Amino acid sequence: PMRYLNHKVIIEANKWIAAIILLALGIKMLRNTQKLIHLEERLEASLNYKDIIILAARSGLDVLLLGNVFGFLEAPISSVYILFIIVSLFVGIGLWIGERFGNKYQLLLNSCSGMILIAMSIEVVISFFDMRGI
Repeated sequence: PMRYLNHKVIIEANKWIAAIILLALGIKMLRNTQKLIHLEERLEASLNYKDIIILAARSGLDVLLLGNVFGFLEAPISSVYILFIIVSLFVGIGLWIGERFGNKYQLLLNSCSGMILIAMSIEVVISFFDMRGI
């Protein structure tokens, strides 16, 4: 949808918006790491519908923002589908590994995730300046 807009300022602003969203998600992940230092994870014996809806809303916000990033960057839909399949497989593998290793590597992985998102935002900004020849 964004490729049909001919206004150059809007198209350039989209890359900055994508970079800001990625940077904010990365900072959020790093802040969550600080909270996890004092958190002890345990398995919930019962999970009701209210808790499931709250968890879905929290994770849905991150997915919504990341979807907007792909839209702003004009990513082809086939790439998004392939990425969805790969991420789904990694999530399944990650859940299995997370169950096996528990808290041992949680802080490290959460920190790495945040740094990867921040690196992606920096890459978007660098590619923006490369395209403009600055």
